[in-house]
Amino acid sequence: MTNSFSMGNLSVYWEDQIDSYYFHLVINNTFTDNVYGAVGFSFDPFMGNDSIDACRFSSISNMSVIEAYYSTVKTRPTILNATNPSHGLFNGSISISNGVFTCSFNRFKSMPNTPLFYDLNNSSYFILLATGITNITSKY
Repeated sequence: MTNSFSMGNLSVYWEDQIDSYYFHLVINNTFTDNVYGAVGFSFDPFMGNDSIDACRFSSISNMSVIEAYYSTVKTRPTILNATNPSHGLFNGSISISNGVFTCSFNRFKSMPNTPLFYDLNNSSYFILLATGITNITSKY
């Protein structure tokens, strides 16, 4: 079963795949080649104390990354694992064409030894979406 949610020009689709969820983010009318899209999981409808998966692309540095983050307050999120930024995420792909940014990846439902990577098996979460311009110049 496929689920979806949209906010402005950002849409996210997800599908249960036994041990993981497949996510597909689409940002329409992207007028920059330096863009990010993110989906967050929160116990409340506000940023702060969230598990976040982000896709970033920059034509300036010719780099695209899919990374797992966490936030503890209403500031810039922190990378979940600095030595493995895509910790818990796999099968990722990013593209941008004709003003449409797309990002797909699988996210493990749980990672028992990583408490800030929220377990999607046992709890209900608010889904938070974000998009904007990135200044990515390196992987970290």
